[in-house]
Amino acid sequence: MDTIRFARNTALLSICAGLLGACAHFQPERVGQTAGKEYTVTVKNTLARLQLSRTLFVVSSKSGTTAEVTALYKFFRAQVDAGKPPKPGQSFAAITDPGSPLEKLAGEAGFRPT
Repeated sequence: MDTIRFARNTALLSICAGLLGACAHFQPERVGQTAGKEYTVTVKNTLARLQLSRTLFVVSSKSGTTAEVTALYKFFRAQVDAGKPPKPGQSFAAITDPGSPLEKLAGEAGFRPT
């Protein structure tokens, strides 16, 4: 599929298992691992390392209502929108339960299908 070719980087916006709070994991560079656990990258550091026009943001929330994940989405969406891309929603994809508010947002905002 050529619709995903633009993505050079992937940023996962999610609640991190075992941590109190939200995080953004950044690939393809390794964030770092100790005993199999990735370090959490701050939003500021993640933003500094990304080429927004070449990044796919994966918004992940099982319930689709997680406040921290929603806040991360709104922050990164504003950053993407500031670059004035023709289809800003295409910089995002959602992983969530069927019928969740996040699934509805993904449809309304033009996220990539998953």
